[in-house]
Amino acid sequence: MVLPRLKAGHTLLDIGACLGQDLRKCIFDGAPATNLYASDLFPEYEELAYDLWRDQDKLPSGHFFADDILADNASFTSGPLMTHLGPASVDITTITMFLHLFNYENQLKVATRILRLLSHRPGSMILGSQAGSIDFGEQALQPPFHRGEAGVKRTVFRHNPESFERLWREAGQATVETVIRFVVEEKGGSVPQASDLQDIHAILITGSTYDAHGDNPRILKLVDLIQSTFFPEIYHGPLFPNLANTAQLYGSNAPDIRFSGVCFGHQILCRALGAKVDATPDSKWELAHTPITLTPIGAKLFNNPKGGVIHLHQLHQDHVIYLPSSSTTSLLPEQNDRDIHVWGSSATTEVQGVYIRKRLFTTQGHLGFDEDMVRRQIELRIQSGSIDREYDKAELDEAWDTAEAEHDGIVVAGAIRRFFHGDDDDV
Repeated sequence: MVLPRLKAGHTLLDIGACLGQDLRKCIFDGAPATNLYASDLFPEYEELAYDLWRDQDKLPSGHFFADDILADNASFTSGPLMTHLGPASVDITTITMFLHLFNYENQLKVATRILRLLSHRPGSMILGSQAGSIDFGEQALQPPFHRGEAGVKRTVFRHNPESFERLWREAGQATVETVIRFVVEEKGGSVPQASDLQDIHAILITGSTYDAHGDNPRILKLVDLIQSTFFPEIYHGPLFPNLANTAQLYGSNAPDIRFSGVCFGHQILCRALGAKVDATPDSKWELAHTPITLTPIGAKLFNNPKGGVIHLHQLHQDHVIYLPSSSTTSLLPEQNDRDIHVWGSSATTEVQGVYIRKRLFTTQGHLGFDEDMVRRQIELRIQSGSIDREYDKAELDEAWDTAEAEHDGIVVAGAIRRFFHGDDDDV
């Protein structure tokens, strides 16, 4: 299972490697040494291992990282594992007879950091064996190991299968680091700078009461930021007109950033890629629980829902008129046009969402709306005058009647999550 993947170029990291015997076994079995890495707390292990195995000609130096996986966050982030290998860089991690050395708090820290290093590509795995117990829980160590620094009593956590699964679920929930940015500059927000995106791997732009097709300076800044980040190696726009290569501002992450947008986010992303965004015909609102007919790509993304139709709550008066393509922007080369897809259409809005594999997944419909939110948002727009009770009466009546209907926001949110994690990269 592991050896063919190593021969195909996948990477392996052995954490708590000690003298690196597992890596040497992989090399003996035919794995290329260039794909193998080891880490432990003490740098002396590397030299001791070479003295023992006498194989520096087979496993070159630079593949052992002396690092403290329990260090404080700043030290770990600036340490050799994160700076030399980097986040999401390891395909296979081994932790043999390692986790059981720690209490639960430290096990969770180790597991979280292992997941930070683990690649997002499908098939990435963690291997190893640990001591366990039918009765899971903290266990006191026996002398002479029962006291730690300053005489503090030491314990180790022993797992059964159920508690071990819970550990990794908890680590997974703690691993995804998010940053929320309010960009409405007129109300104290700010559009991110290029330097803010150096460690960002995914961007989700939410809905907004503002339109995505205006010339507000903040909207134009956001469009430029999207364009410069989408394909930094070929962008030459007003945001950075004097740079030969915008990628230098973002580091190696920028070409790998995945974009998603909901409602306003869908529209601003499509606008940045050259699509036209404007008011719907006669400025009619698309409201309420709306059926969306899926294209073949949409059916795959949403796991072929019955009948090829999903439903989402809508609340918009603008729409994307046509699909982005190489004819609408230089950021999308002509040979990529066949990879740009509409995933679904409604009676009012032909482009309900756009999908570009590994790069873009948008939706016009809202994912998190429930009955209370639908009614509240409609009331707010009536009060502000943007929805006219008489002119929009038919749409209002339908929205009010269907506000309580179940919709497929969870289905779409799950597809976007899989998109961010790379689980559907074959679609």
